[in-house]
Parts: sequence; C-alpha cells; structure tokens
Amino acid sequence: MRTITAILILIFYSTTAVTGQPAGRLEHLEGKDLDIAVWALYTGTIQGADSARAFEALGRIAALADRKADARLKALSLFLKGKYAYDKRLWKSGLPIRYLQEAGKELPDIPYLRAEVLFYTGFWHYFSQHNYPTAFENLLKADRIASRIGYRSFPNAGELLHHFSNAYYQFGEIPKTIHYLKIGITLPPVRPSHRIDMLNTLGLCYRDTRQTDSARYFFHRALEEATRLQDSAWIGIVTGNLGHIYYISGDRSAALRFLHTDFAMSSRNGQRTSAASAALLLSQIYFDSRRQDSAILMLETARKLAYQVSNPQTYLQLYRTMAGYYRSQGNAALALRYTDSMIWFKDRLAKEKDLADLERGRSRAETEAHLAHIRLLESEKDKEILIRNGAIGLAFLLLVIGWQTARKMRLRQKKDRRIFELERQKTEQELDSSRQQLAAYMESLRQKNQLLEKFEEEVEALQHKAGSPLNIEKEEILQRLQEATILTEEDWQGFKKLFTRVHPSFFMQLHEKFPSLTQAETRILALSKLGLSVKEKANMLGISPDSVRRTQQRLNKKLGLTEAEIFNELVS
Repeated sequence: MRTITAILILIFYSTTAVTGQPAGRLEHLEGKDLDIAVWALYTGTIQGADSARAFEALGRIAALADRKADARLKALSLFLKGKYAYDKRLWKSGLPIRYLQEAGKELPDIPYLRAEVLFYTGFWHYFSQHNYPTAFENLLKADRIASRIGYRSFPNAGELLHHFSNAYYQFGEIPKTIHYLKIGITLPPVRPSHRIDMLNTLGLCYRDTRQTDSARYFFHRALEEATRLQDSAWIGIVTGNLGHIYYISGDRSAALRFLHTDFAMSSRNGQRTSAASAALLLSQIYFDSRRQDSAILMLETARKLAYQVSNPQTYLQLYRTMAGYYRSQGNAALALRYTDSMIWFKDRLAKEKDLADLERGRSRAETEAHLAHIRLLESEKDKEILIRNGAIGLAFLLLVIGWQTARKMRLRQKKDRRIFELERQKTEQELDSSRQQLAAYMESLRQKNQLLEKFEEEVEALQHKAGSPLNIEKEEILQRLQEATILTEEDWQGFKKLFTRVHPSFFMQLHEKFPSLTQAETRILALSKLGLSVKEKANMLGISPDSVRRTQQRLNKKLGLTEAEIFNELVS
C-alpha cells in the first residue's frame, strides 16, 4: 500500500519536479519507496525531456539527497544521469561513464543498484567503446547479482535484458541470446518497441540455427505486437523476415503475402535496402511460378533500388537473380556477364565475413582471457602464472584462429574459382553451340539455294520440251524447294531465337535506335548481318532479288544510312 501511494504522489507532482519547482514532495519518502517514486518520475517525465531540463531535474534530486544525507538517493541520482546520457547517446561527451563512475563511488550496499551501474558500465564499453573484455567483465558481474536477487527486482528489467541479449547476439553467442531473451519477453518492457525487437531477435536466432518452426512462431508474435502498436517500421521488418522464412520453407503463397507487405511498408518508410531485398525475393518466386511479366517488373524495380543503396549483399542477390533469368531465356552472353558480377560480390562478401569472423574470434579470445584473468585474481592465484599462461593461450588461440580462417579463405576462393570456371566453360560452350547451329542453318539454306538455282537452269533449258514427264517432275521439285527455302512466320521465330543467341542485343538495339522499322526491313537487316547475298535473301524470304534491292534502297533513304552505317550505330 505504501508503494502504491508513493507512485501516485509522484505521478501527480511529476510535472512540478521537471519544470523547476522544488522536489520537496519526495522528502517524506525513504528507502525502497523513495527509489520507486524516483524511478516513476524518471520513466514518466525525465527520460522524455530535453537534456537541459532532464539534468536540472536530476540535479534537484541530487541536492535533496545531500540535504537528507541519503547516500542511496545520491547514488541513484548519479546513476540516472549516466543512464540518461547513455540512452540519449551522448557518448562523445563521455558523460555516461563519468556519472556511472561517480555513482559507483557513492554506492552503498544495495544489490539492485550496484547491478544497474555494472550493467550500464558494461553497455557503455560494449556499444560505445567496443571494449569487449571490460564490457563482459561488468556485464557478467551484474548478471550474477541479478540472477541471485531475480530480474523482477529491477524497475527496468525488460530494458536491461534487451540490451544484454543484443550484446550476446552481436557477439555470436546464440544460445545465451535465446536464454536472456526468453526471460526478457516475460517482463514488462520500458519501451513497447523493445518487446517487438526481442521477439524478432528470437526469430532470427532460431532462423540462424535452422529451427524454422520456432522462427515462424516468434516472428508471428513480433508481428502481432507490431500490428497492435501500429508500428509500420517494425511491421515491414517482421513481415520481411516471415516472407524469407516461408520462402526457404517452400511455402510460396505465404511468402508472397508477407513479402508484398514488406515491400509496401519498406517503400513507404524509405527503407530502400529492405524494399530491394523483398523485390528480389518476389521476382524469384514469380520466375519459379512462370509469371514472367510480374517477375521482370519486380526485377527492374529491385535493380533501381539496388543501384540507389549500393549495398554489396543486395548487389549479390540482384546479379544472382539476373544471371538465372538470362540463363533460363537462353541468353548465354548476358548470363555470363551477370554471373561474373555475382561471383565478384560473393567473393568480396566472403572475404569480409572471414575478416569479421577473425575479428570476432580475436575479441572472444581477448574477452575469455580477460575474464579468466579476473577469475584467477579473485581466487588469489599467482599473477605471474596468470599473465604468462594467458598470453601464451591467447597467442596460441589467435594463431589457430588465424590459420583456420586463412585456410577457410583459401578453400573458399579455390572453390569459387572452380565454380566460376565451370560456369564460364558452360556458357562458352552454349555460345559456340549456338554459333554452330546458326552456321549449319545458314549452310543448309545456301545448299538449298544452289540446288534451286541448278534446277531453275535445267527447267529453263527444257522449256521447249513442255509437257514432257521429266520437265513436269522437275517443275514439281522446283516448287517444293522454293517452298522449303522461304521463311514462314514459324520458321522466322525459330531463326530469330537462334540468331539472338549469337547476337543477343541486335533486335533490342535495332528497335531502340530505329523504332519505325517495318517487319520486312527488320528481316532484311538481320539477313544482311549474316552476310547473305541479295539472291540468298530473296530465296529465304520468297521474293525476287529486285524486291530485296528496292527494300534496301527504301531503308537507306528512310534512315539516311547505309547498312554498314546502321550496324555501326548499333555497336556505338
């Protein structure tokens, strides 16, 4: 009852404390009731105020502690100054650690407050200074106290576990991350977004360890929380994670639903990297479902976003998808080009990951050596043995890590080079095969044309013998050969597909440079590209050589260019 009364009094007079009037309303409170009231004042008003007003209010609490000679209240006021400076990321000023150190000097024997100081000192060293050995020294001391008295004894337990689990997650300690997150989600969060973040991080932990059912469960819980709070940024993030987990599980329908939401939310919130990733997964699903128009549209959207964000991981996804698309279309040249780009970014990211793993291993080794040093000192073991063994162990561990990482990098690079060489050989073989098929096709047409000319000559020589059986038979053969050499619409489509494999961009560039070309003019230019004579073109198209010449003359006059100049335009 006393606790409830203290909170109600503080909430009623909280504005007075922040706006500059005396904090004398706190003077009649003592011990835990006073702590609860100060925490209520801090979370209710001070933490949301600007720095000038916040430090003024906390200064008045410190002045009250001096008047009352209350060491507990003085330590709490100093700690809250450090916490405020940390939460507002006033890191360059050094204010967080300065106030935390002052709080540590004033600190009486109050377990929860000692743990608070240790936790935030650890957070400062971890997230601000990247001094992991000192950070974990403080965090593990704090955790021992918190585990002994129970995390529920802390007014901001959810916030502490949120930061603590994030430190472990970034350090690559997945089992410990899961352990502390599962405690954290059972406690009231200081900020609603912390609960969403913890549920989402649990989903990521289970996704990283290939436990897809558990990953889906926590992603769904995170989405429910984000939807309840109408937090569009988190809705976009979590739906993206759900779309990815459903995609790798093979549920394309569910993946499409969540990825569309992720793409819409990310685009609306200006999160272009997230939008690009969603668009690439959507395009891949559309390709797999043979929805070519939707796939190409989404791939083009992803390409534009990728070029805006210039993120290596996004480029890797983009070029992998584009290489697969052009390979499926039989365009070996473009498939090879995008495969080259994909392998370059893959190799770059692999090197960066290896370096990050090496750095994380070095940091972990240093941290373990430091913590071992502390444990040995606490147990009063010989310091010289500790330093010598720790240095030798650290050097050996770093040597092993360096050797393993270097070996891993060499093996990966060797494997990637082998894969690249095989893919390059395959693409070159496909291109050579296409060239041979086109050459064989054209040679077949030339042979038919030669045979046709021979028969025409023989028929002409036998014109005076009209009605003879031999003459009639040759006329029939001549008619069949003429029909065989003429390119029908079906033949043209087959010829065009074969032609495009050898000259991938010819028709596209022709249409872009000269959009007014007719179909007949386009066909004449394609046959000219292959070096056919006027007579060969006429025989293939089923028209007279004069018709071919007239079409070429009209084309030259229409564009103001010769055929050679037209082809030069396409190259430029």
